[in-house]
Amino acid sequence: MKVDDIFVQYYLFNMSSPVMITFPPGCQYLTQENIDAGKSAWSFDFFTKQQINVIACNHIGADNYFDSPLFAEFINTLAIHLAQFPKRLGYGISRGGYAASLYADTLGLDGALLLMPLSTYNPTLAPWDIKVISANKQHPATTERKDAANCSTPLTIIYDPLSPADRKHAERYGESVERIRLPGVGHRISRTLQALGILKSIVLMYQHGEIDKHYFYTEVRRRRQTSFYFKGLSVNPTKKLTLKRLGIIYYHQLRFKLMHIEQQPQKIACRWRDSLRKRCPTIVISYKWLSPLSNNHLMLASGAFVFC
Repeated sequence: MKVDDIFVQYYLFNMSSPVMITFPPGCQYLTQENIDAGKSAWSFDFFTKQQINVIACNHIGADNYFDSPLFAEFINTLAIHLAQFPKRLGYGISRGGYAASLYADTLGLDGALLLMPLSTYNPTLAPWDIKVISANKQHPATTERKDAANCSTPLTIIYDPLSPADRKHAERYGESVERIRLPGVGHRISRTLQALGILKSIVLMYQHGEIDKHYFYTEVRRRRQTSFYFKGLSVNPTKKLTLKRLGIIYYHQLRFKLMHIEQQPQKIACRWRDSLRKRCPTIVISYKWLSPLSNNHLMLASGAFVFC
């Protein structure tokens, strides 16, 4: 079903089993074309394959922050029907973590698993997060930006304590929250767990009862084998690294690239593709403007584009 600007997809296998209510990260938004083509909401296929009751809520459009008044009314109605389930759990990543914690109390959740959640999109409450500031510049709020940190539902938060913004969001949720730390990966918690092949296990552990901390911390030691670990550290997110430590990080980053040098051309091609995709409207407009120019002028003008 479609509730204002939110696409809701559900599958209920067994009313005597727990139900998962899920919210995706910002990058996993859907378009109306996606929905018309039959694309599933984020996480829907994963949980249905496991035969787990799921209600997946997916935002339509990139500039959508689950702040629709109509959707809030829907959540109130949904909560009444969820009462018949023996256990109600939430699951959200980044923006989805914000939505899951924002509606957790209303839904009567018994708990929620949040990966690198944003606690609010109110710039006065989180002026230190560029994602919050950017969201309000690109999509000024038509309703009040609410604070999900007031959530009283038991939460399990996985985050990087070395990422200043993510750490501050995690701290805003208070002391009763269970925090699982994954240092050195920045705002890439889900990507890291997926790259290590343990995201599925972690989510299912939580759904079944509790995450095995020994298993988690043993497995995430392998994050040094991911392509982005040393890259994330090299930007010095805490601004506290000495030159000696930065030198060590650069050494390991270079060593990793040399060991996986066959992957570099593909990565460069992906960066170019993503860069072109982001700049496509600008390139089209510039081409129309440059088309009357001579070839020599075009050669000079092409140097104005810098892809990164």
